[in-house]
Amino acid sequence: MTKLFFIFLIAFFIAEVIIAVIAILNICKYDRAVNKLNNLISVKKPSIEFFFMDLRAIFEDFTAGIESLKKIIKEKKTLYLYNVLRTVVVYLGIFSLKGKYKKAAIGIQLAKEIYEGVADS
Repeated sequence: MTKLFFIFLIAFFIAEVIIAVIAILNICKYDRAVNKLNNLISVKKPSIEFFFMDLRAIFEDFTAGIESLKKIIKEKKTLYLYNVLRTVVVYLGIFSLKGKYKKAAIGIQLAKEIYEGVADS
């Protein structure tokens, strides 16, 4: 039984040594790869910085464009709401005057005055 136990310990030790050697070889391989990348980045650093400066300028232009688009949309929204309000007020004036007054001329004159009042404000 002792002989079997020693054989097991030797096999276990050999397995640990194999695993340690594989780990050390992988660490060395990855270290060389990191060194290569570090050298490459050191050589390409000016062009990388220039690229990021261009990228920043592109994003700033894009952001400015989005802001101007928001401003245009807000102006169009205000104009649209004004036109809708003006139309609603004119039609409400016409419909309310149509029932009370039979003469179309008075209703049209009042609608025109309401429209001019809204247009002036």
